[in-house]
Amino acid sequence: MGGGASSRNCNCKVSPTPLGAMYPMPPGPTVYLTSTGFVTESQWVRFIQVVLHRRGVLEVEDSFAHLTRERLVQKYAAEIKQLKVLYINDASYHRPTDMMVKGRSGTGKVGQDGHLGRGPGTWLFWDQALEDLMGVPPENIKMIQLLEKPWLFNRPGRAANYAASSPNVAELDKADEEKYYKALKLTQDAYDALKKDPPAVGAGQAGGSLPGCPASGKSCADELAEISHALDDKYRAALDKWCDENIDASDIIVGQGGEVVMLNMAWQCNQAVADRLVTAVRNNLTVYAGLSASTMVCAK
Repeated sequence: MGGGASSRNCNCKVSPTPLGAMYPMPPGPTVYLTSTGFVTESQWVRFIQVVLHRRGVLEVEDSFAHLTRERLVQKYAAEIKQLKVLYINDASYHRPTDMMVKGRSGTGKVGQDGHLGRGPGTWLFWDQALEDLMGVPPENIKMIQLLEKPWLFNRPGRAANYAASSPNVAELDKADEEKYYKALKLTQDAYDALKKDPPAVGAGQAGGSLPGCPASGKSCADELAEISHALDDKYRAALDKWCDENIDASDIIVGQGGEVVMLNMAWQCNQAVADRLVTAVRNNLTVYAGLSASTMVCAK
């Protein structure tokens, strides 16, 4: 999650803006691709201005570069409290839960005293940053993992990973759920084996016998993708309903950093959701902001 911070808009080139000059507002689809999220006051000011402009509430006098984040957050607090955020956190899925909890722990505010997150040794997590630096209520931020398929499965939630989900899909066949989670576990087995010292090179690969290698002879990623796509086709109504409510209806969609290979697998296994996200951004329904791994997987 290291590296210099950057932000880009897909519609315009951003050049240095003189103090006191008015920021031009993007006229259409907007994407921020960053290495570390927003870590400077000017980046947060710009982001808040763009989000408020998209909602049609930003006054001309608040479009200038010299404004402070605190002024914007205070003046538009009522509007910011209405924002809806979808937080995609699959880059953390295969990592140990205690590792992720530790990275989010702290008693300060994001960025305070030079820390990336809320205290020493913490990272920037989008939900905490949006709450601390923009004033978005935590209850308005939904943390999900695509690999848990919150549109299909009732799940209890997992600390620092995803919130509980209860779509209550009446037509769900329990055998489909069991088959899916069996395949998903193989990807965890492969990840764990590859993280050992020395790594179990070949874990999860096609035709192998190491941890994570399916009996089918496929790779664990290919097997999971095949099962996942079949489920999304079979239960398309549930998926579309969830996308309508959580992708098209979100003001902001953010992707967390972490394990880029595993995150890429999550998106490859959920291409139907990826298509809905791309369509929503292109139709100017939502803003997407990526951090580290969630920026890298946007490349083709």
